[in-house]
Amino acid sequence: MTAKELGINPAGRYSRKETARLMGISLMTLQRRVWAGFILPRRHKCNNRPYFTGAEIVRCLNEAW
Repeated sequence: MTAKELGINPAGRYSRKETARLMGISLMTLQRRVWAGFILPRRHKCNNRPYFTGAEIVRCLNEAW
């Protein structure tokens, strides 16, 4: 699957839940991949919540498969 087929905008921002859904994994598996350093979240400046960029999701999908 390509990013275009999955509807991932490389410039977009995605929550943990959206990221897990796009990658086809559970939230816990996503968290394990974050802990292992496979995918790196960023944090919102105003509320410090994590988010993932579309480019980071695409990079992780391309390396994993």
